[in-house]
Amino acid sequence: MKQLLFAATITLSILSVNVNGQTKKVNIAGKITSFEESFPLEGATVLVKGTKNITGTQADGTFNLSVDPGDKILIIKLNGYESQELELTKSREYSVTLKRANLLSAREIYRRNQSFPIANTISLN
Repeated sequence: MKQLLFAATITLSILSVNVNGQTKKVNIAGKITSFEESFPLEGATVLVKGTKNITGTQADGTFNLSVDPGDKILIIKLNGYESQELELTKSREYSVTLKRANLLSAREIYRRNQSFPIANTISLN
């Protein structure tokens, strides 16, 4: 009987270590908006740096993500905007603004190429 009680005590101790040793994920939420126009940005990716934990923003610019307590940085990306890294704190809600990337318009590219025409750089021999 003492052996059975001892084995049961050890089993309960091991189970309590496994339960207490697991990290609980933390749910965070946020909203991504445009810096210039302040409108919500749909389709931005929100990634926990160094992991495969990723989500995207909804039409209203919001996102929800479960993160580990040890996660430190979120990376926010959207085509046409500058990527941004955000340090995670104890906060559960984040507000991020993305600036438009400095993209050249087709007109600017054309103007720049006028001073260095492509035809002059290609030999047709």
